[in-house]
Amino acid sequence: MKNLTTNIIQSISHGVINMKFMNVKNIIISITVLLTAVSGQTTYNVNGVVELENQTGSSADHSGVKVKFYNLPSMVAEDSTTSASTGAYSINISPGYYLVEWTKTGYVPWELGGLVLTANTVLEDVTMIPGSVQEVSGTINTTTWTTGYVYYVTDDITVPSGQTLTINAGVRVKFSSGKGMTVNGTLIANGTASSRIIFTSRESVPAPGDWNRIYMYGTNNQLSYFDYLYAANSLRVDGDGSSSAATNTTIDNGYFAYMGPDAYGIYLYDGGGETISNNNITVGQNNTGIHVQNNEDGDVLVTGNTVTAGSGIYVSNTNCIISSNSLSAYSYGIQSYDNYGAFISNNTINGAIRNYAIKVDTETIPDTILNNHIERTEFGYDCCPDGYGIYQTDQPGALIKENTVIYNDSTTSNAYTNRMGGIYGQHGTIDFNYIEIHTNSRNCGDVFGIYGYKTDIKNNTLKMTTGGSTCWGDFYVIRAENHD
Repeated sequence: MKNLTTNIIQSISHGVINMKFMNVKNIIISITVLLTAVSGQTTYNVNGVVELENQTGSSADHSGVKVKFYNLPSMVAEDSTTSASTGAYSINISPGYYLVEWTKTGYVPWELGGLVLTANTVLEDVTMIPGSVQEVSGTINTTTWTTGYVYYVTDDITVPSGQTLTINAGVRVKFSSGKGMTVNGTLIANGTASSRIIFTSRESVPAPGDWNRIYMYGTNNQLSYFDYLYAANSLRVDGDGSSSAATNTTIDNGYFAYMGPDAYGIYLYDGGGETISNNNITVGQNNTGIHVQNNEDGDVLVTGNTVTAGSGIYVSNTNCIISSNSLSAYSYGIQSYDNYGAFISNNTINGAIRNYAIKVDTETIPDTILNNHIERTEFGYDCCPDGYGIYQTDQPGALIKENTVIYNDSTTSNAYTNRMGGIYGQHGTIDFNYIEIHTNSRNCGDVFGIYGYKTDIKNNTLKMTTGGSTCWGDFYVIRAENHD
């Protein structure tokens, strides 16, 4: 069962309100208003089922689990009950804002934070696993963390060089406020699809940015099937200027959410040989989902990720393959600068895309931009971005082929744009692409389907209409400059 602890009013169902992204003062104000509306009701019934994982078969006994309700934010106990042999429990509780805790000696405790009780409520089933709480801090030498414990990080922890921390599938690691993990050795944290590893806040009602981050300086780190929740900063891999450090890390099937306002998702610096695959990342409009910089020691693969961010993927000074990612971008989809040849293929980019869906600026090895689907799907942004589908400059020999670019601003009267273009390329080939550009009356600046500078332009399909703007600017279907 996934951790139910959450913190802004998201929905009201059966009297339960899940909270996300609200500070305590706002929560209390909202709760006061809600409870005033139901103050005529003395108590509500709360019931559910809790099972003990190691109790199975016809003789299973799930009795003796204490289910206790604490008032928030005071943490004063309200009332409690215990489970029957079937695991069922039931209790009448006054309207309020609660932390619910399930405990039994010999089992890892479970909790639900941010329960607003305004009606009779059935809680989701809980399964408790054998084990207990273990507090950790300071130096962590080679060891394995198992599901026999939930790990409370009470102060910053460090894995020294030459040491390995292994975290088994299903383990929960909860960080106290502002604390984090630094790995100078190696971190091996491989969950499974059905038993994910959780890195999260220890707060009873978590909020974005509660704890610091995980920072890895060593080699051969492996993280898969894990959740990275409520951190103030990105999951970062950093060579810190050492050519032998921070290489060959794999980050796969991570779920990144409820991050701090300044947090990126994954940040790679000064390494190489990394694989970043199948992650689901959500960060703010001013932040980047995946950032890769100066990773020159081996090819970097960024594939299969789903990112919602201001900028989806940023890569510079790296040998990189960027493929099959799904990006919802406010400003930029993919940015590639000064790389040693970028291969960008089969990505889907949507959202507002205020600036560039794909921007490539390389001076050494030709880039390939192949079979990407770009479509602006969000409108109503402020004045006045330059919107380009694909923008490629400098390196001779670049290939831009079989891409789809659709910018249809004609469906809205509230999208202000400056220059708008489908594909811009230099010194290469633009071949077999499909482009639709439809402007509205508030478009100002040049509009073009394809703009090539010393570029071969062939076999492309273009559909373009103008919204009749009275602003300045020229309208081109295809513009070829300095073309032989």
